[in-house]
Amino acid sequence: MNNTIPTDIIGRGWKFPPTFDSVTKGIHMVSEVAEIENSLYVILHTQVGERIMRNEFGTNLHELIFEPLTETMKTYMATSIRTALIQNEPRIEIQAVKLTQPAPTLGRVDIQISYTIRTTQQSGNYVLPYYLPDNSTRV
Repeated sequence: MNNTIPTDIIGRGWKFPPTFDSVTKGIHMVSEVAEIENSLYVILHTQVGERIMRNEFGTNLHELIFEPLTETMKTYMATSIRTALIQNEPRIEIQAVKLTQPAPTLGRVDIQISYTIRTTQQSGNYVLPYYLPDNSTRV
């Protein structure tokens, strides 16, 4: 039995977060690049261990929200993100993961992921603003 995930398809799936079309009474779907970016969003927003049947799925970014953003922490975060994407999104090849702080006093980090879709060789960039919303408190 072959347990590898095929990388020769891009696919089609539910838009995340799920929304419904009032006209067709169906769920909004996404495909191609939007499907891959949806997948990146889900992987980056899922905590490791959150999915019962796939404990390794996701990232540990939630644990790092209050850590000081030193160069060492940026390297650790980029490596963690790269590893999570390699393990969970076989349709792309990661070219780079960069973390930048456009305004350090805001406590926001932009995570920029550069990738290539394996089947089409199309390049893409996905940027995730990573920050603690103003109305959140430390638990």
